[in-house]
Amino acid sequence: MICSSYGISWDIKFSLLKSQLITFGGCNPAQCVITISGNSISWVPKVKYLGIIFLCNTAIIDLSEVCRNFYGKFNSIMSVLGKCSNEMVALHLLKTYCLPTLIYSCEVCMVITDNSLHKVNVAWNNCFRRIFSCCWRESTRPLQFFCNILPISFLLDQRRLIFGTECTVQIIQYCISCLDCTRTDSLLGCKYCIDVLTNRPSYVYVRALCGESLLEL
Repeated sequence: MICSSYGISWDIKFSLLKSQLITFGGCNPAQCVITISGNSISWVPKVKYLGIIFLCNTAIIDLSEVCRNFYGKFNSIMSVLGKCSNEMVALHLLKTYCLPTLIYSCEVCMVITDNSLHKVNVAWNNCFRRIFSCCWRESTRPLQFFCNILPISFLLDQRRLIFGTECTVQIIQYCISCLDCTRTDSLLGCKYCIDVLTNRPSYVYVRALCGESLLEL
């Protein structure tokens, strides 16, 4: 009713095909019917938001589609290069065009299940096996080492740490610009800065990444 009234007031028409319902922290209440402009909205087991698929109840991120897109780009590159391609050229294209798809939004994925991490590892390692036509029953760590490339699990952790560091620097710079912060012993500065920073996404991310004890006021 609220959405319908808002749409009528501002001449906005909400698309029923693009509207979905999902529950986090519990199962979808199928018996609960929610309508918009007299039409019921469907409950879904997963929802896609900004390219990320969230599963119902657990809010765990589903990486199946990410792996499919990654394989699709890699197979397209290898089909164009052919069987006699230069390995280093294929490796450069893998890092440039395929890797961003695989690690997209990993900085904010606070919880990645072991199953999802295994899928990402398999996808990344299989690319090295196909490029160099070896190590199908062995570890690809030596290949990655001599190619100066980290394993995918290390790349995920590296991007999280870099992003967390940048958020922390923003917090520190904000406090340095405040004169009152120089006169207090608090870790995050004066009371005014604390009130402002706690509502910033950078502060919330750093607190979730490092834990409560590392940012205790």
